[in-house]
Amino acid sequence: SKPQPKNILKGDLKYNVSNAGWAPSYDLIAEDISGEIELKYKAKVFNNTGNDWKNVNIVLSTGDPNLSASVPELDPWKLNYYNGTFSSNRRGKGSYAVPQMQSRQAPQQAPSMNQELNGQGRIQNIHTGNLSGVNNAPEMRTIEVSELSTEFDIERKYSIPSDAKPYIVEITEYDLTGSFSHVSVPKLDKDAFLLAKVQGWEKLDLVPGPSNVYFNQTYVGESYINTRNVEDTLGLSFGRDDKIIVTRKRVEEFSNKSVIGNSKKDTYAYEIIVKNNRSRDIELELFDQVPISTDSDIDVDVNEISDATYDEATGELEWKVKLKPGEAKKYTISFTIKYPKEKNIQVKKYRTVSAPSF
Repeated sequence: SKPQPKNILKGDLKYNVSNAGWAPSYDLIAEDISGEIELKYKAKVFNNTGNDWKNVNIVLSTGDPNLSASVPELDPWKLNYYNGTFSSNRRGKGSYAVPQMQSRQAPQQAPSMNQELNGQGRIQNIHTGNLSGVNNAPEMRTIEVSELSTEFDIERKYSIPSDAKPYIVEITEYDLTGSFSHVSVPKLDKDAFLLAKVQGWEKLDLVPGPSNVYFNQTYVGESYINTRNVEDTLGLSFGRDDKIIVTRKRVEEFSNKSVIGNSKKDTYAYEIIVKNNRSRDIELELFDQVPISTDSDIDVDVNEISDATYDEATGELEWKVKLKPGEAKKYTISFTIKYPKEKNIQVKKYRTVSAPSF
């Protein structure tokens, strides 16, 4: 007699593996200073499980796959001050994530806004599974995410081989609103810097991660989105704006040195001109300074500061400048230093640079 067929049970097998994960990656794109900013939310996904993923549906999660069967218990909710790692803008008046970029002498290769970084760079996974004994596994680091986990259902299917290399998975895109302004410190740098305050970002379930910054179809550099910033506005630098021209020069006809009795009197005058070559109105924070005395024998008299806001304790000058398209404005700084004639003072500041030694 023929053997009777056995009952065959069919079902789905689900299991956890620790050799796979993802890290966030962003593109922040602005075409001009109108305030429209596009945020492309992406993920770098790696697979090192030993099984290739072929045309699969992917769900990205910030949750812990190793869930306990025990009822969770509440810990005390303690508030403290957060000291962020953003690069600060001038004098702590807000914080801006500043794109990191190589010097102009050695410009870095700008990634395409749609480039897949397969196998380039390290994956920074949000999970902390044990990867001991796995070859070519990406290095892991710990980041902080919201207590409430988030999941992203990816619409299209992806194929990701088991080679431990990062593959770009597109999560979603957002249209954000930002306000742009400029900052210039022409005594130290002749360029004006474009800053943006992006609103509404805290509602987007973002995970801390690097961001490629683009302005006017030009790669500015890599910044960092830190979701621990509890403010509702994200400050971001879009780099130098060559459409805003700033010049600062010494006015020789109003600068002179003289000796009166036992004292020397040195007068210095500088002229700053700012011009807006953009087709839109701009707002510019302009900074400069006059010296302050740290010796009782040295007196500093401020002659002209063109209605700047003057901080006597630091010598800092600040102008809030509004410029229409094509408009230029001029500002004058003048001060006199009086000191004993048998002494010399150093007015100029110097910085150190690297130079070849032959």
